[in-house]
Formats: sequence, structure tokens, C-alpha cells
Amino acid sequence: MNKFLKEFKDRGYFYQCTSEDELSNLLDKKSINSYIGFDSTASSLHVGSLLQIMCLRLLQKHGHRPIVLLGGGTTRIGDPSGKEETRKILSEKEIENSEWSGQGVLTFPNGATYEGEWANGFMNGKGTFTWSDGKEKTGTWVNGELQE
Repeated sequence: MNKFLKEFKDRGYFYQCTSEDELSNLLDKKSINSYIGFDSTASSLHVGSLLQIMCLRLLQKHGHRPIVLLGGGTTRIGDPSGKEETRKILSEKEIENSEWSGQGVLTFPNGATYEGEWANGFMNGKGTFTWSDGKEKTGTWVNGELQE
């Protein structure tokens, strides 16, 4: 069994799979991409979000590529309050009025990192962006752009 898949199962993250042998073989042959999308209109991340982030981190530890999406289609669709209802498509105004923000370290698929403040899925506030080659830009960011 693939090392990642074994650790994934040992940690209790794995419930079922259509073809576990094929998945194990694929993971042995090549690096895969996996993603999670977060609704940036939610008031905060929650323990369910942490579990998904932990799964992506484990995937990265074993040489695969995690991708975290903030906003975009995930935000437009929103979080389903009731499983029996169709998700409500949010307007641009509803998305703009959300105040999803935080502070911490974001790691990008290419190895670059951003440490600082963020809001509504963008680098917003004081922070440092470090490219994968080690070059840094520090300052105040507005909607992902460094202000000169």
C-alpha cells in the first residue's frame, strides 16, 4: 500500500474508496493535486475546515500538491444551510459585504508563502510574501497587490 494512503488510513481520515488498489498504484506512480475551497462569506473557519487542511498537509508531506481556494465559485455558491435545499447563489454585493479575514501563514502550491493579514480571500494588510526562491516583499497589501 502507498505510504500516504497508509498514513491517511492510520489517522482515521479514510472511509471508503471505489478502487483502493488503483488509487494506491496512482499515488505510487505520480504526484497528484488535491484541493479544498472555502466560502469567504462564512464568519470563520471551523473544526471541519481544520480537518480538511490537515488532510491536505498530509498529502503535501508525501510529495503531492495541495491547493486551497478562497472565494471565487466556492463563495458564490455559499454554504448550504439545509441539505434538502438548493444552495443559494450569492450576488456580488453579498460577497463584497462579507468580512472574512484573519492573520497567519498561507502556503501556495509553488512553495511561496504569505505571512500576514488577509481578508476576503486576498492579502490585505501588513504582511510578507516570500517567493519559492527566497526573495521577499514586505509591506501593505490591498486585494493581493503590494502598495508602493
